[in-house]
Amino acid sequence: MKSKSLIGLTIAAALLMGSAIAGERGAKNGTFRGTINVARANGRVSAITLVTPEEYYDVVMDQRGLDLGERMANKKVEITGFVTSRNGRKLLTVQSFMPILTGKVEAASDREGRITVVRIVSREGTFDVLLDEKGMELGREMNGKNVEVVGVIREKTEKGRGIQQEFLVKSFNELKTGEEKE
Repeated sequence: MKSKSLIGLTIAAALLMGSAIAGERGAKNGTFRGTINVARANGRVSAITLVTPEEYYDVVMDQRGLDLGERMANKKVEITGFVTSRNGRKLLTVQSFMPILTGKVEAASDREGRITVVRIVSREGTFDVLLDEKGMELGREMNGKNVEVVGVIREKTEKGRGIQQEFLVKSFNELKTGEEKE
């Protein structure tokens, strides 16, 4: 009797997995950039949407989607994920996300010309840039320019300055005049 129940459960699980995989056929994997809109009802998140210049996507409200909504509401973001269609809606399942900062780069160098500080001054605040290879490149190439920067925000504690926001740069591009809008 136990073996029949076990076989029945195995078959049911296989059918569920097969239908889930079939439902994701035609999924579009990729990177999506836009602004996150969050709708709330009775104090709880009821919908999360990624709005891009071309279209909008309903974000799947699993743990990553909810985390995205909580941390990035009304902010620009780059999302890695996949899109499926259901009932005419484009559903975006989030695999990872990073904020996009738009602002001006400020870099300072020592007497020998070595970059010692790079900052991004944006509407969200001022962010110290981690001086790894990509951060140094941002300081060298974009000092004084308006940029759009994708990366990771980390908080660090500095003596005498308290908690500071540090930005780990993934990619950047210069914004031409008129592109500064968010």
